Formats: sequence, C-alpha cells, structure tokens
Amino acid sequence: MKLSSIEYKLLPKTFKAETLISFLFTHGKTEYNWCPDQRIRDHFKKLKSGKIFAWGAFSGEIMVGLITAELGGQFCHHYGEKTSAEIIEFVVHSEHRGMGIGTALVNCAKKSIFTQHQDIKEIYVMVHASNVASSRAFIKEGFAVVITFDDPFRNRHTTVLKVKKAIPSTKLTRVLGIQSGNAVDGIDIVVVDFEEPLLSSSRTVSELKYHVVAFETFPWLKEKRQEIFTLREGNWQGCNAANYGIAKHFVETALTFLAKHSIAKTTIDLISSHGQTIHGHPHWEIGELSSIAQGLGITTVGDFRSADVAAGGNGSPCTCTYDYLMLRPPVESSMWRICINIGGTSSVTFCPPQGSVELPSGLDPGLGVLYIDWAANKCDPNLEYDKDGKLGLTGKINKALLDEMLQHPHFQKNQLPISVGPDDFTRSCFDQWHQQAKELGCTDQDFVATLTELSAITIALACKKFGPCTDDIIVRGGVRNNPYFMERLRVNLCHALGQDIQTLRSLNDLGFEEKSWETVLYAMMGFLCIKGLYNFVPSCTGASHPVVGGKICPGNNFSSIELQVLDSFKGDSGTCVV
Repeated sequence: MKLSSIEYKLLPKTFKAETLISFLFTHGKTEYNWCPDQRIRDHFKKLKSGKIFAWGAFSGEIMVGLITAELGGQFCHHYGEKTSAEIIEFVVHSEHRGMGIGTALVNCAKKSIFTQHQDIKEIYVMVHASNVASSRAFIKEGFAVVITFDDPFRNRHTTVLKVKKAIPSTKLTRVLGIQSGNAVDGIDIVVVDFEEPLLSSSRTVSELKYHVVAFETFPWLKEKRQEIFTLREGNWQGCNAANYGIAKHFVETALTFLAKHSIAKTTIDLISSHGQTIHGHPHWEIGELSSIAQGLGITTVGDFRSADVAAGGNGSPCTCTYDYLMLRPPVESSMWRICINIGGTSSVTFCPPQGSVELPSGLDPGLGVLYIDWAANKCDPNLEYDKDGKLGLTGKINKALLDEMLQHPHFQKNQLPISVGPDDFTRSCFDQWHQQAKELGCTDQDFVATLTELSAITIALACKKFGPCTDDIIVRGGVRNNPYFMERLRVNLCHALGQDIQTLRSLNDLGFEEKSWETVLYAMMGFLCIKGLYNFVPSCTGASHPVVGGKICPGNNFSSIELQVLDSFKGDSGTCVV
C-alpha cells in the first residue's frame, strides 16, 4: 500500500470503537505488545465517554497509526497522581513502521495533552523492554526511562518512560498572524506563542520555538477575490481604496476568529500581517497596516519584503526563513533536505544540516495550483479546485501543449536568485494556454492534467538544476490532498534527481502542524522584526546582506521598542528606542 500525505488528528468521541479495536488486533498483536481481548475492548469503549483520548494517523481514509491516553492512568498514579497522564495503546500499521509515523503520533499526543490539560505535568508510558523501536519513538520526543522491572502481570520485562511538561523560562510573545496566499483562496489567521529565541550573534537566530494556540482559514468574499485578481492583472485604478478595504476585511475576520476561539484580544502582543500580494517584481502587498493597528488597537508589523528588495534581493522566497530555522536536517545527517511549498505558486528551499557552514539556497520554481484551480473551474463552475485530483486523473497529458508551456520565460531562468509574482503568470497567459489546449483537441480534464504535469515537472527540474542530490524531501500545501498531483511530483522528482523516492514527507511527519505553518511563518517574520532580528535569508533571496524586514505601526498597546542597530560603516552596535 502506497501512502499519500499523512494527517494526524484527535479522534472524536463518535469515532467507532470497533475500528480501533480491529486496527490494534490486526497490527498491534506482536511479541512486544500485551493485548488481552476484553481489556482492549473495555479500553476503547471509554472513548465515547471521554475517559480516554485517541489520536490517529491517516493516509487518506486509511488508518496507519494509533495512540491513546488516559488522564491519571492506572499505572502513573504510582508516580504522578492527578497531575499525570498515561499512554495506553501505541501501534503503527505493520507495513509502514520505520517511517516516522510513530514519532509524529507521540508528538501529536504529547502536545495535545499538555496544551489542552493545564493540570497535567507529566506523561508516562510502558513498553516492552525489548521493543527498541517504540522506545526510540518516545525518546525522540523527550521521554526518559524511569525504570525497567520484571512485570509478572504481562510476563515480560517492562520499561517505564516519562516526559515532563516544559516550563517556559522566559516570557512568551503572543502574535496574531494574517496572510492570504497567491491562490487567493482564503484568509489564514493564526495565534502563536513564541519563546525567546536563542541567538548565535546579536541579530542571528540559532533556535526558535513556538506553540500554535489556534488557526483557521476564512474564505474570501467572491467580490473581494475578484477585486484582488483585477489588481493582479495590472488594473490598479482602485488600488488605494482596495488597500484600506482589504485591511478592514482583515480586521473583521480577525475579530471573528478571536471570538470563535475564545481568545481575549488583550492577550495579543502583536499583529503580523503579510497582506495580499498584487505584484511580484518588485513585491507589492496591500492591506494597510495602520488600518489594522487602529482597527484592532494592537501594534502591527508588515510590509516585510521591501527591506530585502532595498538590499538588492527579490524579497522572495520568504519560506526560506521558516525552513532554515525550523526544518534543517539534524547535525548528524550527511544529506541536505529539500523543502517544497506548493500554494498558488511554488517555492523550494535547499537546507544544509544543522552545524554545517554551507549556506541554504532556494527559489520560486513557478506555478503551484493557481492555474489548476482555474482549469478545474472551467470543467465545472461550482469547483474551486481539483478535489482529490479526480479531474487530472481522468484527463490525459498533452505533450505538445506541455512543451509549449515549458517555454515560458520564467522556466528559462538559469541563475539564482529566482522569484515569482502575479505578473509572471497572469490570467491572460492562462486564457492563451486554454485556447491553445482547445485548438489541440484537449478536453478541460486534459488541460487540468497537463497543468498538473507542468507544476510537477518544473518543481522537479528546479530541484535538479539548483539543488542537492537527496531523497530527504518535504512537501507542504493543500496539494497533499491531491493524490494525482503528489504522484506526478514524486515520479518527476525520481527522474530528475535520479533517486528512488518512495515517500514525500509532510510537516506532520516531522512533528510540525501542517495546516498552520505558512501563517506561522508570517507571524514569525513580525516577531523577529519587533525583536530586531534578521528575518530573511539573503543566500536565497539574493540580497547583499541580511535584513530586519518590516514596518511597525503602533497600536494602543504600543509604548516603546528597543532595537539593536548596527552601524553599517563602522560595524558598531547601538540602541535605538522608537
């Protein structure tokens, strides 16, 4: 069984206990696991009453992993009483062990327990002393061995491991992040708590930790979405009004978000807004920052890219900032990692291992799903995207049309840095290609399939042209839910890199939340700006030096901001109080 993207989620109380029982009996009955029939059935029946919690790993509709926990579990009462929780069952599909699914499940359960249950200070688990794989999954997530003992109840030697809740040693900064991507398919809002970063120099971050409090995507109003696409075509007559109008819409959406998630506005320290891109060379984002600051009464940071552009860069890809800080391979790794992001357009970061003196690089290969979304709408006006890849799967790739598309000037660039903007792939370009498809006898489904191949092959060719030879590849974006796209990307990457790539891993596989990461990135940009820390990677954007990107608009909570300022001529540092 081949895996598509893996999603990790807390199972609702209504989830069928029989499904969990069947999964555990099928994949959990091993020499290492103690599975008495009635005890298992009684355990899973507690899900309905909320006495246990369960998290599942799913590849599409297929369960590939399971972990359950109980607050104040039977065993951990001996150690932690009512401030403890216990992992009870832990099993991964027998065909997919060794792929990091177990570690990601442990991370999911640990984060959820500690976040949602403030009284819980530690989590325990018991494993067969010889079950090295399970112990390793827990140890990777911070669990430590408490004791190994002769367990007559289970007729084995049992190892007990536990992890304690991390107590922040520094004040957290709570940031509300707002962004709308190149597909213009929704307004993403996140509230994220950042710990104080560790620095390798006065302005350079070496380690940064965060916790997502809440995240949600709100669809654009149809008329607002059309207004944005009109601006992106270069029709800027109403740009000034749109700048304030979109900011007002951001404010209204943020207020709805805070109310829905019961987050008090007074707990937010900073708003960080990427805005809406309407031009790419140079980058231009709208969504007036002062309107957001005044509308929400909270100091707001945004317009990040212009500082990088002023330093000679493209202001893109911003995703390199997140990738370099959060996704570099461990220090013991000998291989680089390729981090691919696919939204309306695509971006790629090539990350060296931690501790390496080599610099990352990156680029925007070009299209992601924007044209595929538009083509899906040609097939059916009620469709906003190719749901589950069904249109592409039923179509046929037209080689002549694909070859013509590959002649687009963006795909001919042979020297980094390379960035993409709305002005590279316009509606008129799409309409021209759609007309050519008709003249070649393509159905609308064929057009979807050919555009899917275009995005997949150009990403793969960019990795071949500019990146390292590696099979450590991360793919992010809603496109992970499109199995046809993911398979075409995997096949093209195999061919381009000369690697037998079986799995394109997700952020969930690395223990990060998949849905919120990009909005976390833009919250991170604002957090770093307000701290006076570098938030661009010049080796990716092409800037002559690192910059602190962002403009600060004071809100009601503004008093003063102290930034470390470097004298670019003398190299001295000083302090600037705003």
